Amino acid sequence: MSRLFAYNYDFEFELAGAQVQPARHRLPWHLLNRQALLLWPLLEPGDFLAVYEEPDPALVAPLAERLGFVPKWWVIPAQETNRVGQDLQGMDLGGLELVPWGWSPSMERLAGKDTGLLPARFNSKLFSHALRPKELAPRAAVVDDPQWLPRFLAQAQQEWGRLLVKHPWGASGKWQLALDGPPTAKVLATARAWVREAGGVLVEERLPLEGEWSLQFEVEANGPKLLGITRLFCDPMGSHRANQVGLQPQVPLKPVLQAAEAMAGVLAQEGYLGPLGVDLLESRGGLKIGELNARLTMGRLCLEWARALGEPGRMEIGPPGTMGPGLRLNFAYSDKLGRGWETVYQTNPTPSTGATPLG
Repeated sequence: MSRLFAYNYDFEFELAGAQVQPARHRLPWHLLNRQALLLWPLLEPGDFLAVYEEPDPALVAPLAERLGFVPKWWVIPAQETNRVGQDLQGMDLGGLELVPWGWSPSMERLAGKDTGLLPARFNSKLFSHALRPKELAPRAAVVDDPQWLPRFLAQAQQEWGRLLVKHPWGASGKWQLALDGPPTAKVLATARAWVREAGGVLVEERLPLEGEWSLQFEVEANGPKLLGITRLFCDPMGSHRANQVGLQPQVPLKPVLQAAEAMAGVLAQEGYLGPLGVDLLESRGGLKIGELNARLTMGRLCLEWARALGEPGRMEIGPPGTMGPGLRLNFAYSDKLGRGWETVYQTNPTPSTGATPLG
């Protein structure tokens, strides 16, 4: 059976009941057309990839030459709402198997699938916090009372120092507040609103990071299968910038790996099957467990690109020219509306010997 892959980048925001807003007056669908091709190595000949507009052949050609085929384009009609699952509603899949970036309510409706609240639960930072061993995690606590929040933040800052206040859902640095001092009235109002809307927030110690990593699993019926690890690079605001294959932490990995495998096993027991990423935080000579992502991740795609192209390298999301030597995958747009495409596949025969973190 052929499959339809959909990069519903708004996955976490749909779980939270919110809508991703287009930035800097770009067309609402710019994110999908900018990054959908990252899913290409997961596809097989005959599979479809959802896009809002067929990509320029000049972009496709160098990738097709290396991967050996071109996906079939599933073009979404022009009434874009910037909610990928909603835009696909009402379309006849014609027997195709749907493979989304993450299972949201709209994607489940489209596929005729019903797992209740499991996608929201498994991707909640509150769920990750409850699963990860305390000794292998940053100090953290859930606050579910908006009136108690100011007092708890003051106490946590006194004991832990810098803090992060995290909405249960959010990705790539979105929907989290960094506190280096007492919260402003605006920050406090935002955090209180999150508590009321989502049932709680995670208040977490903000570690001085020396590096970030991403463990990738495929959760199967007989248990989780470890696929690999990638180095994760983020900007100072926590937004994803790049992943790199071929590097290993220089601190012990075994304790967090065993804990991550146990956490993945819990998801399997509770009915989740599919891709799973586990973020790792390197600080003060050791590794801590960040959060679970029960969906596809950029780290998983980085592993898939390295496998498909037969060379480890670095995958970057953003403008070209900010990486060292090695495999480069730059997905960028070329005009203010995000309508244009740039040639994004570059390669350098010099092996990557390491990477300087971005940001």
